[in-house]
Amino acid sequence: MTPRSLSQGMLVSAMLFGAFRTAAAGEDPAKTTGRPESIETKAAKATPIPNFAAVYGLSFNSTHSLGHRLMEARQKGDPVALALIGTELAVDEEVSGKKADITSAELLSEAKDLAKLRRKDKELAAVALLLKDTAAAKELTDLVGPAKKAEAERIAKFKSGERERGIRVLEVINRTEHHLSIRVNGEHVGWIDPFSAREWLLPPHHHHPPELFLSAHDDQGQRWHSQYFTGEYQKFTWTLIL
Repeated sequence: MTPRSLSQGMLVSAMLFGAFRTAAAGEDPAKTTGRPESIETKAAKATPIPNFAAVYGLSFNSTHSLGHRLMEARQKGDPVALALIGTELAVDEEVSGKKADITSAELLSEAKDLAKLRRKDKELAAVALLLKDTAAAKELTDLVGPAKKAEAERIAKFKSGERERGIRVLEVINRTEHHLSIRVNGEHVGWIDPFSAREWLLPPHHHHPPELFLSAHDDQGQRWHSQYFTGEYQKFTWTLIL
């Protein structure tokens, strides 16, 4: 075997066996198993959305709608809406002197993490303005410039005819009784019914080339999320189990 062919073989092995990596610090990914082009993920329970008005003992109209708006913001994967709701929770906590099972600090942290995942410059800037934690706000503000640069580079590559990397076809096999929202890198791509399979032809995920993160959510607080992984796949299969 020539040195060149040996080097190529080592590179292929590294790509096959090193596709998955540990998630970023602070995250708690569900265990994933399978081939590089196929993974299986178990559900991770999240805190159910409480009746905020009852917990706080407040009769504000905005407080009565918090639960519904929070569920909608999560379903749509909207970090700005999550941050705005988090600021409302902070006000209600201050006025009532009470805290629900979901706190303002937790929701603002969730908004920050989602904005970082989506890497859209205007979302990063908006969420940064709403965060009380100055260190967290600076973390997002520092990402605005790189996000703009990445988008400009993506457009330039597209105009030059360069092929973007990611998943071309995502197949999801839902082996649960839950109706789920499917997301790639924080972007909602569609819904899947219980005990069914569905495929999506996906646009290139230019905010994370070649890094990808899959997540699924139901309306009861359960979620499924993969570890970050890298690669380019013509077809990628994700199986969801309880």
